[in-house]
Amino acid sequence: MAQDELERLRKRKAQRQLVRRLVLLFLLCGALLTLYFVGEYLLQTGTLEDWFESLANPTASFPVALAGGTPLTLQASNRQLAVLTDTNLSVYRTGGRQLLNVQHLLTSPILVSAGERLLLFDQAGRSLTAYLRESETAKLTTEYAITTAAIHENGLIAVVTGALQHIGQVSVYDASGQTMIFQWLSAAAHITDVAFSPDGNGIAVTCVESDKTSLLTTVYFFRFDQAEPVAVAQLADMLPISTTYKADGVFVIGATYCAMIGQNGSILQLTDYAGSSLLDFSNESAAGAVVVLEDYTHYNTSHTLIFDATGVLRAEFQATAGIRDVHYGSDGTVTLLDSGMLYVLSAEGELLFREEVSMQSVGAVKLENSLYLLDLDYLRQLDYVRQSPEALAGSSSETDSHFMTESVDLPAPARPDSTSESHESSDTGEESVERTDDKPEPITQESSLSFG
Repeated sequence: MAQDELERLRKRKAQRQLVRRLVLLFLLCGALLTLYFVGEYLLQTGTLEDWFESLANPTASFPVALAGGTPLTLQASNRQLAVLTDTNLSVYRTGGRQLLNVQHLLTSPILVSAGERLLLFDQAGRSLTAYLRESETAKLTTEYAITTAAIHENGLIAVVTGALQHIGQVSVYDASGQTMIFQWLSAAAHITDVAFSPDGNGIAVTCVESDKTSLLTTVYFFRFDQAEPVAVAQLADMLPISTTYKADGVFVIGATYCAMIGQNGSILQLTDYAGSSLLDFSNESAAGAVVVLEDYTHYNTSHTLIFDATGVLRAEFQATAGIRDVHYGSDGTVTLLDSGMLYVLSAEGELLFREEVSMQSVGAVKLENSLYLLDLDYLRQLDYVRQSPEALAGSSSETDSHFMTESVDLPAPARPDSTSESHESSDTGEESVERTDDKPEPITQESSLSFG
């Protein structure tokens, strides 16, 4: 009996040891999987790279001196700041470490971005280069002059150029720039813009044509596995300026009004400028857009409209000083006035931050918890902390006493009569779209926007 009891004790001990080993093995596997996914995230976002680089270069910090030339634009996304001058393209991490500095030698340089990918091209020229962090990923020389271009986060490149026996063409290349995966030629209208769909499997192409008495803007929606557009929308009396994908489709900013168009070609929202002139805009973010108008009722007064990702007008503000730069980010609008005042507003138009900055500042963006200012010689950093209403009221000065913000509480507008319908391919390949010669009625009237 004693021997049997001893054997049972041995078996129990062996079972407990086996359970411990299995638990340890399970925890080890979980830790390894966690380390793998965390490592993948750190590699993809550049955080691990930044950490190692900070050890090698602990002095990287702001302000950073510009490489040279006259500053043109400042862009921010994914913990990365891109500064374009008329001679150089420089890219920095948010801690001040320089990732890239190249001399571009372009006559009319234009910079567009998607995530950490950058696309630099020469408008009206034939040169185009793509970058990812420190690396050049693609370089193209087009046969015809470039009108505009776009890049997707997956690296795909779309470029609009002239064409032989056509008014224009849009060509889509893979991330290396070596293989063309899609092309569309326009025989009747000028192509003004192109935008990638969020999934990277299609594009929206904006075109404009004139019959000497009016303008007609057409937006074509393409998928790369189909030759014909999957949807078409038309807008009367619009000169298109910018087209970007948002939550429900594409947001088109025109010279006299803007529109939100669903991916099936339906017109979801229209906002007329009530006779005001377009001065500036920010339409890069998928989260929304900002449109700056000249207030024709008051001298030297600008009026700014803030739209959400569905194309709905959410807020407005006006200032007697001119607006030098405006940027719509994922968590607010940054506005730099000619008077040297810098403002941050929420997506609903609530004033969150106000500070007087250098009169030499030419651009400003917000990224994470910092504001970045671009002036003639330096890229500078300001710590961002949301200010209390009392602090904002107390910091008001004569330089911005006429700055006014106001949330817009609009009733749900009736759907505008669409000048488009979903397009399906037919045997003849013709588009079943009717044109209307009437300019769409504005959803928002001057009185509801408190103009003047």
